[in-house]
Amino acid sequence: MNEVELLDRINDDIRISTAQTVIYLEGTTDPEFFFALLGLPTNPADGVHRGVLVRGLKDDPKRRGSGSAAVRNLVDVASRNRVPGIFGVIDGDGRKLEELAPRFDPSYPGPLFHWKAYCIENLIAKTGWPSVWGDEPDWVAELSRYGPYVALNRIVLEVRSIVKELELESYSKPSLGSPMKQAAEVARALGEGKHRIQEYDVEQRFASEFADFEGLVRSNLDEAHALLNGKWLFQHMAPTLTRRDPDLCRFEWLAHARSVGGLPEVRDWWERVTGFPP
Repeated sequence: MNEVELLDRINDDIRISTAQTVIYLEGTTDPEFFFALLGLPTNPADGVHRGVLVRGLKDDPKRRGSGSAAVRNLVDVASRNRVPGIFGVIDGDGRKLEELAPRFDPSYPGPLFHWKAYCIENLIAKTGWPSVWGDEPDWVAELSRYGPYVALNRIVLEVRSIVKELELESYSKPSLGSPMKQAAEVARALGEGKHRIQEYDVEQRFASEFADFEGLVRSNLDEAHALLNGKWLFQHMAPTLTRRDPDLCRFEWLAHARSVGGLPEVRDWWERVTGFPP
């Protein structure tokens, strides 16, 4: 979508909101998780609560309609066009808690916020373990099992950043209206940057990231939740421990979150941003 189309979309959403406030989330399932974190007994069918529209963005065929980039675009367009009442919340996506907290906690005005976790699923997990599943697991032991995956994924992010700087992340192609690359220019850039790949010790970085995550799991679960993909908890951990279908685990974990009144940090954020109690 171009800026005019995005602005039209924003204005259409504002017309739905009697409070003239819209909150954009990354995916279509996110509003259901969000309303559970507010402790609402049911999920508003129209996505409107207290007059505020909570909109989860849909995928398009090329997967450009959802995700953090889409939320950023809508919030940026609203800001540039001085449209008030438009907010967005995006996943932490592996950033450390010390980076995420200043973009969520009180005194930060937004309009773009970051969850203080890898994704919204982590926040549901932080509401506790559903009683229908039996005794609560040893969180340190269970989360530690995912350490190798966390460490490996963090290495992937680091390597991607290196190859992106060297313009090796994807196939290169000529761009209409831009000067074409010359062989000497490309060779020089690769030569100047190749040491970053040559000096990257994958084995050492893996060991370091793995040790760091294990330490965080033992010292601060909130920090661990910033690095561990919460979708794994719904798609692997809960089904493994409960021997239930992943969809049933999702249903029961959301029901538990609603039953305990949601998560205080999300309820406080809602009231701070919207001016309404949850």
